[in-house]
Amino acid sequence: MDDKYAVILYVAAPGTPLLDGGTSAAGHMYYTATHGKEQTSFGFAPIEHGVMSGPGKVYNDDADQYQKPFYQRTMEINKDQYEKLMEFGAKPGEHGFNTQYHGAMNSCIDYTWGAVNYAGLHRTDLKFIQDKDFEGGLKPLSNVEYIRSIKAPVPDSQLNTEQYNPMPERTLLQRVISDAQLPCRLPAIQCQLKLEVCG
Repeated sequence: MDDKYAVILYVAAPGTPLLDGGTSAAGHMYYTATHGKEQTSFGFAPIEHGVMSGPGKVYNDDADQYQKPFYQRTMEINKDQYEKLMEFGAKPGEHGFNTQYHGAMNSCIDYTWGAVNYAGLHRTDLKFIQDKDFEGGLKPLSNVEYIRSIKAPVPDSQLNTEQYNPMPERTLLQRVISDAQLPCRLPAIQCQLKLEVCG
């Protein structure tokens, strides 16, 4: 098992406890690339915490920071896929990803899907067609089913697992932000709040 490659995709709900204290304001999506016992975590968020837009940064400590994320899926992958996840994760700008963060249009979700798409791991739509340009659902929690639709590269691997943790306690605001069915016909302030992801 020590020489195998894998990817772990994570979805953290709003309210997820953080190692450094406090909770995630709006949830987060990130991934870890593993080779044997070596693990590297990749996530994308604004440099200035809590802003809706601004310069973005790759963070390598999200797998440690986010405690008991709501969902995670592990898949065995091959060496080429692992290397692509590492390349994109470290230098997304060199692979066509805009490193200017925007909560509604260029967030942790776009970054994670950009990496997995680059590695050849794609969402499968209702017609069983792989969507190679999929950028993800708007809010982290809406991506769980999309992640589940990815065809496992090594179908019978013992590394292939899914894990759910209990939904964390959430404030009313965090519930509004994470409600996957929230329509944007609500007042502008509520729509603005629901778009602030990756925090």
